[in-house]
Amino acid sequence: MDTASQKGGIRRGLILSFGALMMIFNGLIYAWSIFVAPLESAFGWNRGQTSLVFTLSMSVSIFGQIAGGYGASCGRQGPMLRLAAILLTLGFIWASVINSLPPLYVSYGILCGFAVGISYNTVISTVLSHFPERTGFASGILLMAFGLGSLVLGSATTSLILHYGWRTAFRALAIGFGAVTFAGSLIVVPADRKVEEEGSSADPGPRDMIREGPYAKFFIWAVLMSSTGLLILGHAAPYAADLGASVELAALSAGFISIFNGISRLIFGHLYDRRGHVTVMFLTCTLYIIATAGLVAAYFAGSLWILFPSYAMLGLAYGGGPVTVSTYIKERYGDGHYGVNLGITNLNIVVASFIGPLLAGMLRSTWQSYLPAFVLMFMFVSVGLRTRSASP
Repeated sequence: MDTASQKGGIRRGLILSFGALMMIFNGLIYAWSIFVAPLESAFGWNRGQTSLVFTLSMSVSIFGQIAGGYGASCGRQGPMLRLAAILLTLGFIWASVINSLPPLYVSYGILCGFAVGISYNTVISTVLSHFPERTGFASGILLMAFGLGSLVLGSATTSLILHYGWRTAFRALAIGFGAVTFAGSLIVVPADRKVEEEGSSADPGPRDMIREGPYAKFFIWAVLMSSTGLLILGHAAPYAADLGASVELAALSAGFISIFNGISRLIFGHLYDRRGHVTVMFLTCTLYIIATAGLVAAYFAGSLWILFPSYAMLGLAYGGGPVTVSTYIKERYGDGHYGVNLGITNLNIVVASFIGPLLAGMLRSTWQSYLPAFVLMFMFVSVGLRTRSASP
Protein backbone atom coordinates (compact mmCIF):
# COMPACT_ATOMS: atom_id res chain seq x y z
CA MET A 1 0.00 0.00 0.00
CA ASP A 2 1.48 3.37 -1.02
CA THR A 3 1.73 6.41 1.24
CA ALA A 4 -1.25 8.15 -0.35
CA SER A 5 -3.45 5.10 0.21
CA GLN A 6 -2.32 4.85 3.83
CA LYS A 7 -3.10 8.51 4.43
CA GLY A 8 -6.47 8.06 2.76
CA GLY A 9 -7.24 5.07 4.98
CA ILE A 10 -6.24 6.94 8.12
CA ARG A 11 -8.35 9.93 7.08
CA ARG A 12 -11.38 7.74 6.40
CA GLY A 13 -10.90 5.99 9.73
CA LEU A 14 -10.73 9.33 11.56
CA ILE A 15 -13.86 10.61 9.85
CA LEU A 16 -15.75 7.38 10.59
CA SER A 17 -14.58 7.37 14.23
CA PHE A 18 -15.51 10.97 14.93
CA GLY A 19 -18.76 10.53 13.04
CA ALA A 20 -19.53 7.62 15.36
CA LEU A 21 -18.76 9.82 18.39
CA MET A 22 -21.19 12.45 17.12
CA MET A 23 -23.83 9.76 16.59
CA ILE A 24 -23.37 8.59 20.19
CA PHE A 25 -24.32 12.09 21.33
CA ASN A 26 -27.20 12.25 18.84
CA GLY A 27 -28.49 8.93 20.17
CA LEU A 28 -29.18 10.47 23.56
CA ILE A 29 -32.48 11.62 22.06
CA TYR A 30 -33.77 8.11 22.84
CA ALA A 31 -32.91 8.49 26.53
CA TRP A 32 -35.71 10.95 27.24
CA SER A 33 -37.34 8.46 29.60
CA ILE A 34 -34.61 9.06 32.22
CA PHE A 35 -35.89 12.64 32.62
CA VAL A 36 -39.53 11.61 32.93
CA ALA A 37 -39.61 10.68 36.64
CA PRO A 38 -37.58 13.70 37.90
CA LEU A 39 -39.69 16.18 35.94
CA GLU A 40 -43.01 14.57 36.87
CA SER A 41 -41.90 14.59 40.51
CA ALA A 42 -40.79 18.21 40.38
CA PHE A 43 -43.86 19.63 38.62
CA GLY A 44 -46.64 17.06 39.00
CA TRP A 45 -46.99 16.47 35.27
CA ASN A 46 -48.61 13.27 33.98
CA ARG A 47 -47.23 10.70 31.56
CA GLY A 48 -49.19 11.99 28.60
CA GLN A 49 -47.75 15.49 29.06
CA THR A 50 -44.15 14.33 29.37
CA SER A 51 -44.54 11.88 26.47
CA LEU A 52 -45.29 14.79 24.16
CA VAL A 53 -41.73 16.08 24.70
CA PHE A 54 -40.33 12.86 23.25
CA THR A 55 -42.86 12.91 20.42
CA LEU A 56 -41.89 16.48 19.51
CA SER A 57 -38.16 15.83 19.60
CA MET A 58 -38.47 12.72 17.43
CA SER A 59 -40.83 14.41 14.97
CA VAL A 60 -38.93 17.68 14.64
CA SER A 61 -35.64 15.80 14.24
CA ILE A 62 -36.88 14.48 10.90
CA PHE A 63 -37.40 18.00 9.58
CA GLY A 64 -33.88 18.70 10.80
CA GLN A 65 -32.74 15.72 8.75
CA ILE A 66 -34.38 17.14 5.63
CA ALA A 67 -32.70 20.50 6.27
CA GLY A 68 -29.38 18.73 6.78
CA GLY A 69 -29.93 16.77 3.57
CA TYR A 70 -30.46 19.92 1.54
CA GLY A 71 -27.42 21.49 3.19
CA ALA A 72 -25.30 18.46 2.30
CA SER A 73 -26.51 18.52 -1.31
CA CYS A 74 -25.29 22.13 -1.51
CA GLY A 75 -21.92 21.31 0.02
CA ARG A 76 -22.75 23.13 3.28
CA GLN A 77 -22.03 20.33 5.73
CA GLY A 78 -19.77 22.44 7.96
CA PRO A 79 -22.16 25.39 8.40
CA MET A 80 -25.07 23.02 9.03
CA LEU A 81 -23.18 21.23 11.81
CA ARG A 82 -22.18 24.55 13.38
CA LEU A 83 -25.82 25.61 13.32
CA ALA A 84 -26.71 22.34 15.04
CA ALA A 85 -24.07 22.99 17.71
CA ILE A 86 -25.56 26.41 18.47
CA LEU A 87 -29.14 25.10 18.63
CA LEU A 88 -28.16 22.19 20.87
CA THR A 89 -26.33 24.46 23.30
CA LEU A 90 -29.23 26.92 23.46
CA GLY A 91 -31.85 24.18 23.70
CA PHE A 92 -30.29 22.33 26.63
CA ILE A 93 -29.45 25.54 28.51
CA TRP A 94 -33.05 26.71 28.11
CA ALA A 95 -34.33 23.29 29.25
CA SER A 96 -32.24 23.66 32.43
CA VAL A 97 -34.18 26.76 33.56
CA ILE A 98 -37.77 25.79 32.63
CA ASN A 99 -40.60 25.89 35.15
CA SER A 100 -43.51 24.95 32.89
CA LEU A 101 -44.27 22.62 30.00
CA PRO A 102 -44.36 24.99 26.97
CA PRO A 103 -40.70 26.09 27.31
CA LEU A 104 -39.69 22.43 27.67
CA TYR A 105 -41.59 21.55 24.50
CA VAL A 106 -39.75 24.30 22.62
CA SER A 107 -36.27 23.86 24.12
CA TYR A 108 -35.81 20.09 24.33
CA GLY A 109 -38.57 19.08 21.95
CA ILE A 110 -38.08 21.54 19.07
CA LEU A 111 -34.63 23.15 19.27
CA CYS A 112 -32.71 20.07 20.39
CA GLY A 113 -34.78 17.74 18.22
CA PHE A 114 -34.22 19.85 15.08
CA ALA A 115 -30.49 20.14 15.78
CA VAL A 116 -30.07 16.39 16.34
CA GLY A 117 -31.81 15.80 13.00
CA ILE A 118 -29.41 18.13 11.20
CA SER A 119 -26.42 16.43 12.78
CA TYR A 120 -27.76 12.90 12.17
CA ASN A 121 -28.33 13.32 8.44
CA THR A 122 -25.23 15.41 7.83
CA VAL A 123 -23.00 12.87 9.57
CA ILE A 124 -24.49 9.87 7.76
CA SER A 125 -24.47 11.40 4.27
CA THR A 126 -20.97 12.85 4.75
CA VAL A 127 -19.33 9.75 6.21
CA LEU A 128 -20.95 7.36 3.72
CA SER A 129 -19.53 9.43 0.85
CA HIS A 130 -16.14 8.02 1.91
CA PHE A 131 -17.34 4.38 1.84
CA PRO A 132 -19.06 3.74 -1.51
CA GLU A 133 -17.87 0.13 -1.53
CA ARG A 134 -18.88 -0.70 2.10
CA THR A 135 -22.07 1.24 2.64
CA GLY A 136 -23.73 -1.35 4.88
CA PHE A 137 -20.64 -1.62 7.10
CA ALA A 138 -20.16 2.14 7.53
CA SER A 139 -23.88 2.69 8.00
CA GLY A 140 -23.95 -0.08 10.59
CA ILE A 141 -21.07 1.48 12.56
CA LEU A 142 -22.73 4.91 12.62
CA LEU A 143 -26.17 3.59 13.50
CA MET A 144 -24.71 1.28 16.14
CA ALA A 145 -23.16 4.35 17.77
CA PHE A 146 -26.50 6.16 17.50
CA GLY A 147 -28.29 3.23 19.11
CA LEU A 148 -25.76 3.02 21.95
CA GLY A 149 -25.96 6.73 22.68
CA SER A 150 -28.73 6.45 25.23
CA LEU A 151 -26.72 3.80 27.09
CA VAL A 152 -23.30 5.46 26.99
CA LEU A 153 -24.52 8.96 27.81
CA GLY A 154 -27.80 7.92 29.44
CA SER A 155 -26.02 6.24 32.35
CA ALA A 156 -23.79 9.27 32.91
CA THR A 157 -26.77 11.60 32.68
CA THR A 158 -28.74 9.47 35.15
CA SER A 159 -25.85 9.74 37.59
CA LEU A 160 -25.79 13.52 37.17
CA ILE A 161 -29.54 13.70 37.81
CA LEU A 162 -29.29 11.59 40.96
CA HIS A 163 -26.35 13.52 42.43
CA TYR A 164 -26.80 17.07 41.13
CA GLY A 165 -30.36 17.30 39.75
CA TRP A 166 -31.87 17.41 36.31
CA ARG A 167 -31.06 21.10 35.76
CA THR A 168 -27.32 20.44 36.11
CA ALA A 169 -27.66 17.43 33.80
CA PHE A 170 -29.18 19.61 31.08
CA ARG A 171 -26.35 22.16 31.45
CA ALA A 172 -23.74 19.42 31.14
CA LEU A 173 -25.42 18.19 27.97
CA ALA A 174 -25.35 21.72 26.55
CA ILE A 175 -21.57 21.83 26.94
CA GLY A 176 -20.98 18.29 25.66
CA PHE A 177 -23.25 18.48 22.63
CA GLY A 178 -22.05 21.93 21.63
CA ALA A 179 -18.34 21.05 21.82
CA VAL A 180 -18.55 17.69 20.02
CA THR A 181 -20.84 18.93 17.25
CA PHE A 182 -18.72 22.03 16.60
CA ALA A 183 -15.55 19.93 16.46
CA GLY A 184 -17.31 17.57 14.08
CA SER A 185 -18.01 20.43 11.69
CA LEU A 186 -14.23 20.71 11.22
CA ILE A 187 -13.37 16.99 11.09
CA VAL A 188 -16.29 15.23 9.35
CA VAL A 189 -15.90 16.64 5.83
CA PRO A 190 -17.22 15.16 2.57
CA ALA A 191 -15.24 13.04 0.13
CA ASP A 192 -13.74 14.41 -3.04
CA ARG A 193 -16.58 16.04 -4.98
CA LYS A 194 -15.56 14.14 -8.12
CA VAL A 195 -16.14 10.85 -6.35
CA GLU A 196 -19.26 12.06 -4.57
CA GLU A 197 -20.97 13.36 -7.71
CA GLU A 198 -20.14 10.40 -9.96
CA GLY A 199 -23.36 9.21 -11.53
CA SER A 200 -25.45 11.70 -9.53
CA SER A 201 -27.12 13.20 -12.58
CA ALA A 202 -29.02 9.96 -13.20
CA ASP A 203 -30.04 9.42 -9.57
CA PRO A 204 -33.76 9.90 -8.76
CA GLY A 205 -34.59 13.00 -6.76
CA PRO A 206 -37.19 13.17 -3.97
CA ARG A 207 -40.08 13.75 -6.36
CA ASP A 208 -39.21 10.78 -8.55
CA MET A 209 -38.63 8.58 -5.51
CA ILE A 210 -42.02 9.40 -3.97
CA ARG A 211 -43.83 8.78 -7.25
CA GLU A 212 -42.40 5.27 -7.55
CA GLY A 213 -45.06 2.70 -6.62
CA PRO A 214 -42.91 0.30 -4.55
CA TYR A 215 -41.61 3.19 -2.45
CA ALA A 216 -45.02 3.68 -0.81
CA LYS A 217 -45.05 0.05 0.38
CA PHE A 218 -41.55 0.42 1.78
CA PHE A 219 -42.50 3.65 3.55
CA ILE A 220 -45.57 2.00 5.15
CA TRP A 221 -43.38 -0.84 6.42
CA ALA A 222 -40.97 1.71 7.92
CA VAL A 223 -43.86 3.53 9.67
CA LEU A 224 -45.15 0.29 11.17
CA MET A 225 -41.74 -0.83 12.42
CA SER A 226 -40.90 2.58 13.90
CA SER A 227 -44.33 2.76 15.58
CA THR A 228 -43.88 -0.69 17.10
CA GLY A 229 -40.51 0.20 18.58
CA LEU A 230 -41.38 3.68 19.77
CA LEU A 231 -44.48 2.42 21.57
CA ILE A 232 -42.18 1.26 24.36
CA LEU A 233 -38.78 2.92 23.71
CA GLY A 234 -40.02 6.23 25.11
CA HIS A 235 -41.46 4.41 28.13
CA ALA A 236 -38.79 1.82 28.85
CA ALA A 237 -37.72 3.13 32.25
CA PRO A 238 -41.28 3.95 33.46
CA TYR A 239 -42.53 0.49 32.45
CA ALA A 240 -39.68 -1.15 34.33
CA ALA A 241 -40.61 0.99 37.35
CA ASP A 242 -44.22 -0.23 37.03
CA LEU A 243 -42.87 -3.76 37.48
CA GLY A 244 -41.03 -2.77 40.65
CA ALA A 245 -37.62 -1.68 39.38
CA SER A 246 -35.66 0.95 41.34
CA VAL A 247 -34.69 4.23 39.64
CA GLU A 248 -31.21 2.90 38.89
CA LEU A 249 -32.48 -0.46 37.61
CA ALA A 250 -35.15 1.23 35.49
CA ALA A 251 -32.47 3.42 33.86
CA LEU A 252 -30.35 0.29 33.33
CA SER A 253 -33.26 -1.42 31.61
CA ALA A 254 -33.47 1.43 29.10
CA GLY A 255 -29.74 1.11 28.59
CA PHE A 256 -30.19 -2.63 28.04
CA ILE A 257 -32.34 -1.84 25.02
CA SER A 258 -29.62 0.49 23.75
CA ILE A 259 -26.95 -2.20 23.94
CA PHE A 260 -28.87 -4.58 21.72
CA ASN A 261 -30.19 -1.76 19.54
CA GLY A 262 -26.62 -0.72 18.83
CA ILE A 263 -25.31 -4.24 18.29
CA SER A 264 -28.16 -5.12 15.95
CA ARG A 265 -27.41 -2.18 13.67
CA LEU A 266 -23.93 -3.47 13.00
CA ILE A 267 -25.26 -7.01 12.51
CA PHE A 268 -28.07 -5.88 10.22
CA GLY A 269 -25.67 -3.68 8.23
CA HIS A 270 -23.45 -6.70 7.56
CA LEU A 271 -26.49 -8.92 6.87
CA TYR A 272 -27.89 -6.36 4.45
CA ASP A 273 -24.67 -6.37 2.42
CA ARG A 274 -24.83 -10.18 2.17
CA ARG A 275 -28.55 -11.01 1.95
CA GLY A 276 -30.40 -7.83 0.95
CA HIS A 277 -33.36 -5.92 2.30
CA VAL A 278 -36.02 -8.66 2.11
CA THR A 279 -34.23 -10.88 4.63
CA VAL A 280 -33.55 -7.96 6.97
CA MET A 281 -37.17 -6.79 6.84
CA PHE A 282 -38.50 -10.28 7.64
CA LEU A 283 -36.07 -10.75 10.52
CA THR A 284 -37.02 -7.36 11.96
CA CYS A 285 -40.71 -8.32 12.07
CA THR A 286 -39.93 -11.70 13.62
CA LEU A 287 -37.86 -10.20 16.42
CA TYR A 288 -40.63 -7.69 17.18
CA ILE A 289 -43.13 -10.52 17.59
CA ILE A 290 -40.84 -12.27 20.09
CA ALA A 291 -40.21 -9.02 21.97
CA THR A 292 -43.88 -8.12 22.24
CA ALA A 293 -44.78 -11.58 23.51
CA GLY A 294 -42.12 -11.19 26.18
CA LEU A 295 -43.40 -7.77 27.27
CA VAL A 296 -46.89 -9.19 27.72
CA ALA A 297 -45.50 -12.16 29.68
CA ALA A 298 -43.50 -9.80 31.91
CA TYR A 299 -46.66 -7.79 32.59
CA PHE A 300 -48.71 -10.79 33.76
CA ALA A 301 -45.83 -12.31 35.71
CA GLY A 302 -44.67 -8.98 37.13
CA SER A 303 -41.15 -10.19 36.40
CA LEU A 304 -38.06 -8.13 35.63
CA TRP A 305 -36.34 -11.42 34.71
CA ILE A 306 -38.68 -11.69 31.74
CA LEU A 307 -38.60 -7.95 31.01
CA PHE A 308 -34.85 -7.70 30.44
CA PRO A 309 -34.63 -10.41 27.74
CA SER A 310 -37.72 -8.88 26.14
CA TYR A 311 -36.01 -5.50 26.07
CA ALA A 312 -33.00 -7.19 24.45
CA MET A 313 -35.24 -8.53 21.67
CA LEU A 314 -36.89 -5.13 21.31
CA GLY A 315 -33.49 -3.50 20.87
CA LEU A 316 -32.47 -6.09 18.28
CA ALA A 317 -35.69 -5.57 16.35
CA TYR A 318 -35.59 -1.78 16.43
CA GLY A 319 -32.08 -1.72 15.01
CA GLY A 320 -33.27 -3.36 11.80
CA GLY A 321 -35.43 -0.43 10.70
CA PRO A 322 -32.88 2.42 10.52
CA VAL A 323 -30.23 0.24 8.86
CA THR A 324 -32.71 -0.96 6.25
CA VAL A 325 -33.89 2.58 5.50
CA SER A 326 -30.45 4.21 5.30
CA THR A 327 -28.92 1.44 3.16
CA TYR A 328 -31.93 0.73 0.96
CA ILE A 329 -32.40 4.38 -0.03
CA LYS A 330 -28.74 4.67 -1.01
CA GLU A 331 -28.79 1.34 -2.86
CA ARG A 332 -32.01 1.96 -4.80
CA TYR A 333 -31.89 5.72 -5.41
CA GLY A 334 -28.16 6.47 -5.46
CA ASP A 335 -25.90 9.14 -4.02
CA GLY A 336 -26.98 12.21 -5.97
CA HIS A 337 -29.85 13.18 -3.65
CA TYR A 338 -29.16 10.75 -0.83
CA GLY A 339 -29.33 13.21 2.08
CA VAL A 340 -32.69 14.62 1.04
CA ASN A 341 -34.13 11.22 0.06
CA LEU A 342 -33.08 9.78 3.41
CA GLY A 343 -34.56 12.71 5.34
CA ILE A 344 -37.88 12.41 3.51
CA THR A 345 -38.03 8.65 4.08
CA ASN A 346 -37.30 9.17 7.76
CA LEU A 347 -40.54 11.17 7.96
CA ASN A 348 -41.89 7.74 8.86
CA ILE A 349 -40.63 8.50 12.36
CA VAL A 350 -42.80 11.63 12.56
CA VAL A 351 -45.89 9.51 11.98
CA ALA A 352 -44.56 6.80 14.28
CA SER A 353 -43.80 9.29 17.05
CA PHE A 354 -47.46 10.23 17.30
CA ILE A 355 -48.69 6.68 16.91
CA GLY A 356 -46.09 5.24 19.27
CA PRO A 357 -44.90 7.04 22.42
CA LEU A 358 -47.69 9.60 22.58
CA LEU A 359 -50.42 7.00 22.20
CA ALA A 360 -48.67 4.70 24.67
CA GLY A 361 -48.53 7.53 27.21
CA MET A 362 -52.22 8.29 26.75
CA LEU A 363 -53.15 4.62 27.12
CA ARG A 364 -50.99 4.34 30.23
CA SER A 365 -52.65 7.40 31.78
CA THR A 366 -56.14 6.12 30.91
CA TRP A 367 -55.78 2.43 31.76
CA GLN A 368 -52.94 2.67 34.30
CA SER A 369 -51.29 -0.09 32.29
CA TYR A 370 -49.11 -0.54 29.19
CA LEU A 371 -50.95 -3.73 28.18
CA PRO A 372 -53.15 -1.98 25.55
CA ALA A 373 -49.95 -0.62 23.97
CA PHE A 374 -48.59 -4.15 23.66
CA VAL A 375 -51.77 -5.23 21.86
CA LEU A 376 -51.16 -2.44 19.34
CA MET A 377 -47.59 -3.65 18.88
CA PHE A 378 -48.87 -7.09 17.85
CA MET A 379 -51.25 -5.49 15.38
CA PHE A 380 -48.57 -3.29 13.80
CA VAL A 381 -46.13 -6.16 13.34
CA SER A 382 -48.81 -8.37 11.81
CA VAL A 383 -49.59 -5.72 9.21
CA GLY A 384 -45.86 -5.11 8.75
CA LEU A 385 -45.32 -8.75 7.80
CA ARG A 386 -47.92 -8.45 5.05
CA THR A 387 -46.47 -5.15 3.86
CA ARG A 388 -42.98 -6.62 3.87
CA SER A 389 -44.10 -9.46 1.63
CA ALA A 390 -45.31 -6.89 -0.92
CA SER A 391 -42.22 -4.67 -0.66
CA PRO A 392 -39.99 -3.94 -3.68
